[in-house]
Amino acid sequence: MEKDFHEEYIDCFICGARGTLRIAYRYMNLPVEGEAILLSLRCSSCGYQATDIYPLRESREKFIKIKINSEKDLNKLVYVSSGSRVLIPELKLELELKQIDKGFVTTVEGILERFKEKTEYVCTQENVSSECAELLCSLEKAIRGELKFSLIIEDPFGRSSVF
Repeated sequence: MEKDFHEEYIDCFICGARGTLRIAYRYMNLPVEGEAILLSLRCSSCGYQATDIYPLRESREKFIKIKINSEKDLNKLVYVSSGSRVLIPELKLELELKQIDKGFVTTVEGILERFKEKTEYVCTQENVSSECAELLCSLEKAIRGELKFSLIIEDPFGRSSVF
């Protein structure tokens, strides 16, 4: 059951500009999430924007752990909601989404690619070449399906899913 679209303007909590942050939301009945609010924020002053889905009931696990054993497992679809943490303990990797960050839908391989991109950036900023080279090598193996690992999602609101 879809309900009307709502929008309002408030002061931006990022840049402080008055009346520039547009909040748009709609109540929806989604096939996977059930009753939910689709929320979009956008500031016309600083350009801040965020979107997310907020289920009206906690229907999911708050702790999700899956084992990645093969290249096929890399194709599993993952929804990581804002406020969640993604961990790969075997590689000592952690990605934390704050409440103001955007949730995202990707595959396990897509999560590995995010970690690889961030690791490559850090490696160019700091003098940790041997550690970086080792971690990047492990990430490449994981992306090719040659490394078994665990993917953990900690979601205090129970909105994240693996399909």
